[in-house]
Amino acid sequence: MTNRNIYFFLPKSPIYNRQLHPLSEIPYLARIVQLLDIYDALTHKRSYKKTFSQEKAIAIIQEEAKRGWYQPILIEQLVEFVRKQTEKTPIAD
Repeated sequence: MTNRNIYFFLPKSPIYNRQLHPLSEIPYLARIVQLLDIYDALTHKRSYKKTFSQEKAIAIIQEEAKRGWYQPILIEQLVEFVRKQTEKTPIAD
């Protein structure tokens, strides 16, 4: 494993927060993967929680974003991506 790979994985635990972790400390790709990982965890069943709908998952992430936990542009891009995917493949109830 190269130093570059290690650097990518090390910042996974810090959550983006302007006061705690400046963006310069968290690689951009790590921020994207972290947000997608959270979205995936919210929208899939876990032994300790129920599955949230895509809309509810986005609402939860947006609520956390108001507290400064995620980079706003990444939230906008996630919402747009989910919207486009939902248009292509409607969710069956």
